Amino acid sequence: MRFVRAEVSPRGARHVAVCKPTIRKTDKRLRAFVQEVTATLLDGRRHQTPGLGTFSTCTRKATAERVASKMAMFRASAELREYATGGPKPSVFGPHAEVVSVIVEAMHSEQGVDVPLLGRMAVVPVPGKKPKLIFHGAQELNDVLAAP
Repeated sequence: MRFVRAEVSPRGARHVAVCKPTIRKTDKRLRAFVQEVTATLLDGRRHQTPGLGTFSTCTRKATAERVASKMAMFRASAELREYATGGPKPSVFGPHAEVVSVIVEAMHSEQGVDVPLLGRMAVVPVPGKKPKLIFHGAQELNDVLAAP
């Protein structure tokens, strides 16, 4: 997985293009991580991922336009929040350490990272404040959680 591509023009000037980080749906390690998170959430429990944070669910209240539904949410670990503000990298360990490390790094790219079947994660700079760590659950994940 490459995030930055450097090119040299015929005049010798160097151009750097930032590529949107992608993680392939076919990556077996990624699929195992996403499957574990999804299964835990479907069981009604939280999934804590060392160095990344906690995935959980919440119920979105009904309005005149939509019915109540369950959806995924994410709370970044204190280590990841510290890393987002320029601190040391979070210590990532466990069976999914390699995939989680890639996600942590990719979150810091300009566009964040789309984790297939899980959602979009990013570190968003906020002028004059600490950066925000965001998570938008994938439609596939929220559809599974909302099913009766």
